[in-house]
Amino acid sequence: MSVGRSTSGPPGAWQTIARTPAVYTGGPGFDTRGSAAGAVIVIGRYRRHRRGHCSAVAEETLGVSDAVARRSAAQFRNGAASGITAESTAVARGEAMGAKEGANTALMRRWYDEMWAEMNFALIPELAGPIYVRHHSRGATDPIRAEDYARIAAAGAPGTAVTDFAYRLVADGDHVGSIGRMEFDTGVQWDWVQLFRIEDGRIVETWLPGMGGNSPRVYPNADAAWTGAEVPESTGAATGTKAVLARWYDEMWAKCAFDLVPAIAGPVYLRHDMSGAANPLTSEQYRDALTRVGADWEISDFRYFLIGQDDLVIATASWTMGKGRQWDWVQAFRIADGRMVETWLPALGGTDPMIRHSPDTRWPREVIPAPFHAPRPA
Repeated sequence: MSVGRSTSGPPGAWQTIARTPAVYTGGPGFDTRGSAAGAVIVIGRYRRHRRGHCSAVAEETLGVSDAVARRSAAQFRNGAASGITAESTAVARGEAMGAKEGANTALMRRWYDEMWAEMNFALIPELAGPIYVRHHSRGATDPIRAEDYARIAAAGAPGTAVTDFAYRLVADGDHVGSIGRMEFDTGVQWDWVQLFRIEDGRIVETWLPGMGGNSPRVYPNADAAWTGAEVPESTGAATGTKAVLARWYDEMWAKCAFDLVPAIAGPVYLRHDMSGAANPLTSEQYRDALTRVGADWEISDFRYFLIGQDDLVIATASWTMGKGRQWDWVQAFRIADGRMVETWLPALGGTDPMIRHSPDTRWPREVIPAPFHAPRPA
């Protein structure tokens, strides 16, 4: 069930592919021999400096040996190559999606696999509309006919072919979120976290205040700052993984109570954000950073909306923070053991002049949370 909240008060080099608690004893697909009791197996790419910061995060904080991580990473790659998908993994865990979520996921698969991956923009009127409302980097609320959007997408595409494409979907009720990256034959790359609303089997609304990657043309635009009314409304109570985010927003961010960060996030909080991919911080480091920069923040007009599936939660939100500053965002989080351990925020819209988007923040494919779907292999 999707959750929304309006309150007074966002949203940190190890490249992670997947994680699994080390309670397994060499179960299907992952080798956990040598892991400490209660540890977490982190599967990813090492830099080749044995005692560097990336190794230390995996080894000292999470208790994973170098040999175990390498073995598990190799096994994960073999499994991914043989066709691991979000759906097959969910079925294996007995977590079948509801009928609505299943239909909406199938629709978004067509949007990405058949339309974007093939650059077949003529499909847009079949999948979206008849009116497609966009809250994006060129307008806070921008309704457009699906036929017109098809023409704009075709004319504005930064290449003639998609060469690499991976994404993960989060379906919850009428909404579907996506975390993705797309490379074009021109070298342009887009990275995003985006929310969609589905109605009567078609995409009718989307939230995307900006994208990351290496194309400033899709970065956020202060002239497109939201009014706050764009954030969906809901009265449902936050449960499960969404309850963690509700506490993050209601108790920590709304009150600028940064001392609560270590109780809600961590022990390592891995951030993929405007400064680039795979920035690990301990929860104490993130608390201290917020304390330094947020001393004069006064959060108000704070509205957020949450959707969640499995271990992922996607938030769409807006707030003001005094001195004419406003943040608008769509952000994804991964929850493990009741705490936030990873986040994706490639772009932050609004009007805060202190927000800087680096000119090139391209995510590697491994940043997309596994198991991801890849209609275009590398």
